[in-house]
Amino acid sequence: SLVTKVATRCTGYEILTEEVLSDEQTDMMASFLSELMACRAQLPVRRSSELGQHMETLASIVLEAANTQNTQLVSGLCGYLRDHQQSLTRSLEVMRLHHEMCEAVQGKLRSFAL
Repeated sequence: SLVTKVATRCTGYEILTEEVLSDEQTDMMASFLSELMACRAQLPVRRSSELGQHMETLASIVLEAANTQNTQLVSGLCGYLRDHQQSLTRSLEVMRLHHEMCEAVQGKLRSFAL
């Protein structure tokens, strides 16, 4: 089926098969989902996604600092941070929550593997 064909592209080995699905082998389905979650952390973030937009917002700080003359770095960067405080704060919060979620998933995967 389409699901099993796509599944082999998402994980390192064929764990989700027609037999697993038809026999409702929940342990193998859970193993597939665990493998899929472990791979998700390594996938790139789309720039058009909400997370990608927050990453771009935070990257703008680095670009602004790189484009600011050394003599004006403090005053120029402080002004930029002040002008963009709400969006930068929101982006930092989203990235923190994303990190916590990834840590929670990794913890669940570690406990599942034991």
